[in-house]
Amino acid sequence: MSKIEDRELLELAAKAGGYRVGWFRKLPHQCLVLVDESGAPTNPRWNSLIDDGDCARLEEACEIDVTWFPGYVDARRWDAGGMPAVGVEQHSDHGGDKQAARRRASTRAAAEIGRSM
Repeated sequence: MSKIEDRELLELAAKAGGYRVGWFRKLPHQCLVLVDESGAPTNPRWNSLIDDGDCARLEEACEIDVTWFPGYVDARRWDAGGMPAVGVEQHSDHGGDKQAARRRASTRAAAEIGRSM
């Protein structure tokens, strides 16, 4: 997935989690930051794709359930109509890193929630 796609994914996931976010540009990196009502950064970085703690807080805020299976992880939240927001990731797509697969699956599920808001 490209950085532009990751940026949109993170913005939608942050929206679902109730986070107000902005982008901080500092060469050579760009990162998503939590901001207050005025747009001033309140956290140096927020990225549920790379940070286990950010991902866990996002899962809690969005009520995402994570289920582990041999070879893949499933992250989802059911809405009142029974339609799930789902993220499924193969461990092998992340070099066997199960936590990287979990972070991506949960962020994708949260992004689906954010897209529907």
